[in-house]
Amino acid sequence: MRALLGTVALALVVIPAPVAVAQTPADPTGHWEGTITAPMGQIDFEIDVARDTSGMLIATYGQKATGVRALPLTQVSLDGRTFTFVLFTGGPGGGAFKGDMLSDGKTISGEVKATMGSAPFMLYRTSDAVLAPKVKNAAVSKALEGRWTGNLDVGATQITVILTIANRADGTASALIAQASEPGLQLEAAMHESGSAVAFEVPATSGAWQGTLTNNSMTGTWTQPGGSLLLTLTREP
Repeated sequence: MRALLGTVALALVVIPAPVAVAQTPADPTGHWEGTITAPMGQIDFEIDVARDTSGMLIATYGQKATGVRALPLTQVSLDGRTFTFVLFTGGPGGGAFKGDMLSDGKTISGEVKATMGSAPFMLYRTSDAVLAPKVKNAAVSKALEGRWTGNLDVGATQITVILTIANRADGTASALIAQASEPGLQLEAAMHESGSAVAFEVPATSGAWQGTLTNNSMTGTWTQPGGSLLLTLTREP
């Protein structure tokens, strides 16, 4: 028995206790490229993650196949090594992403949950973040200022569009477009005005509208990859 105890004591002496190794704090900033492995096939996408002047995380989404670029992501957060963000597209393509940053600091593995189900995704950091510059518009006429709404008939679905145009004190104008179903997600638009002819482009969706202003109504056509639809915008009182 004494010999056995001696052997155990010796083992406890010669086997070192595990040493805790501090992990490098997770940093999700950068340009990431990856894929979603969905039931209908692989979806390639990319995100750019940075911090604003207050240190808050901001991120944008891109998908070369559909022409989407610099689409703002919402609810971007980091908890330990768990990185989450939400993509809203106004259709079935959106979802909530949640993934873990691996120890290499260059890989995120996780799952995206959408209305149609969930699917795994992988992201790989390839370079520094590249955020699109802010859209700069010249001041517009008083006839264009205000909040405009209209409906896009997409098959059996009707999408209500909200366009808000305002002149700024510095001589520029802001033009923001959103969907009534997600009013908090406002995309910048580049405005063009020439007499009664009006046009604007939305870089994030590769979409554009062109038409004519008559009193409190703008009648024209919305175009983006995949086709075009009539869209009449009416200024709210």
